[in-house]
Amino acid sequence: MSMQPISTQEPKVSAVPILAGVWQEQNGRVWNGTQHGNVFTWTQDNRVANGITIPLDATTWAIFITFDGVTQWKLTPSSDTNQLTGKSDVFTRQSPGQLTMNPMTMISDVPSLIGSIFTEKSGASWQVLTHFGGYYQLRNNNDGRFAEGYIVRDLSTGKFISFINFHNPTGDDIIRTESMDLVNFPLSNGDHFTRAILQQQQVNMVQQPQQMMVMQQPQVVVVQQQPMMMMPQGGTPIEQMFGMSRYLKVKQRIEPFEVLTGIETENKYDVKFDNGIEAVAMEESDCMVRQFCGGSRPFKMHVVLKSNKQEIITLDRPFKFFFHEVNVIDTTTGKHLGKIKLRCSICSREMDVFDENGNKIFDIISPFCSCWTFYIEKNGERVGSIQKKFSGIVKELFTDADNFGVEFPVNATPMEKAILFGATFLIDFLYFEDNGNNNNNRRVYF
Repeated sequence: MSMQPISTQEPKVSAVPILAGVWQEQNGRVWNGTQHGNVFTWTQDNRVANGITIPLDATTWAIFITFDGVTQWKLTPSSDTNQLTGKSDVFTRQSPGQLTMNPMTMISDVPSLIGSIFTEKSGASWQVLTHFGGYYQLRNNNDGRFAEGYIVRDLSTGKFISFINFHNPTGDDIIRTESMDLVNFPLSNGDHFTRAILQQQQVNMVQQPQQMMVMQQPQVVVVQQQPMMMMPQGGTPIEQMFGMSRYLKVKQRIEPFEVLTGIETENKYDVKFDNGIEAVAMEESDCMVRQFCGGSRPFKMHVVLKSNKQEIITLDRPFKFFFHEVNVIDTTTGKHLGKIKLRCSICSREMDVFDENGNKIFDIISPFCSCWTFYIEKNGERVGSIQKKFSGIVKELFTDADNFGVEFPVNATPMEKAILFGATFLIDFLYFEDNGNNNNNRRVYF
C-alpha cells in the first residue's frame, strides 16, 4: 500500500463513525477493531493498524489510519458510516463495536497551536494559521504551500497524535507524527518538526463547540453542535476569514426604497461564515448605469468585517458586453488574488476560475436542469457548490434580493476560497438580479 492524495471533498455522515467492531476487506480478510474516544486500533493476525477520527462539524468527519506503522491512508466513510473507502480497498462493517469515550474529550485536551512555527530538518518552516477543535492549518514560510493537520491526545499514553496532509505540486502526502511534549514531532517520512512559538502567548485550550452531546447507541452516536463563534488569530486577514471556513451564507438585504419605487439601488449583502465570522458586502456603482444596465452593470463590491469595520476584499467587475468577469482583490495589501470569467457555452452556464497568475484552478458549471445550483469542479470532479436558496414567495416574486449558500472545496486555500466567494456575486448579477422585472433565472451563455 502506498500513499495517495486525499479526497478533495468530505462526505456528510448521519452518525459519528465508530471504528470499533469487525471490518471486512474486499478480499474477505477481517480486521477486529477497538476504539477509545478519537483513537482506534485494528488487528489482523500479526498486523496492526491504528488511527484517529476528527469531527470537522456535526456531520463531517475526517478519518486517518496507519497500516503496519508505515503507510498512511485516509478513509472516507459512507453516509451511514458502515463502509470505509481507502486508496485501493473498501472496508465493510460486519458487526458493531463499543465507543468507550466521548470523541470530543480527546480534542478538548489539545492546547492551541496558533502562533506556532514548525521547523523541518532542512530549516524550512511552517506557521500554524488557524486551529479549531482537532483541525489546524499550516503554511510553508518558504514556498507558500499549505497543509492541513488533524490532532488528538491519546489519554491512555499521553501522546499527541497528528496526521498532516501536505499539499504538494505532485499530489498530497499524508504524514503521521506523535509527540509527548508538543515540541518534538518525528514524522513518519523520516523528517522532524521542532515547534517554537512565533510570539509570546498564553497557551489556552482550543475553544470547543458549545453544547456538544454524544449519546451511545449500538451503532449510532448523535452529535448536536452549535456554530462556533471564535475569530481565528494568526495569518493575514484573508487567511483568518477563510482559513477555517467550509461553508458560508450570503443574504441580500431588501431595499424598501427600491421595492416602493422600482428604482435600482446599490445592493447590500450579509455574509455569515460557518466559523462565526460575519461581514457585509456593499456595492459601489453609478446610479444611471444601474437603471440602464441592470444586472450587466459594472461595480465594485466592498467586503467589510462587522467586528472591526475593516475592508478585507474588493470585487471589481468591469463593463463588458460579453464574457463577463469579476476580479478579486485583497484590499489589505492591494494584491490581485484572481478572477472569475464567464465562458461561452450552449446549454449549461459555465465559468472559469483563475488564480493570480492566470492559471485556471476551478470550473463552475450549472447544468441545464440545475437552475439554482452551480457546481465547483476541479479536474472534472465536483468538489463544492454555490446554490441559490429559496427566499420566500413574496421576496422571490417582488424583489431581486437573493440568498446563497457556498460550500468550499475541502482542500482549497484561503485565497482560492476568496476567489470562489467572489463568484457568488457574479452569479447573482448575471442570473438573478432582475427578479422584479420578471427576468428571474435568465440564462447568459457568453
